[in-house]
Amino acid sequence: LIHHSVSMCKVAEQITKIYPNASYDLLISGCLLHDIGKVIEFSDPITPSYTNEGNLLGHISI
Repeated sequence: LIHHSVSMCKVAEQITKIYPNASYDLLISGCLLHDIGKVIEFSDPITPSYTNEGNLLGHISI
């Protein structure tokens, strides 16, 4: 999960070079927070399985 978030931040940095009016802080915040619900959705970082909340709601709504 952290690798994905860091990769997204690198993409965000490139986006700000192409679109200078884009808010760097907002893009980085979005990259770091967009999957925060996955921490609740899955039960174990080694062998992940869905929690009850994850099964019923999914990480997007959490």
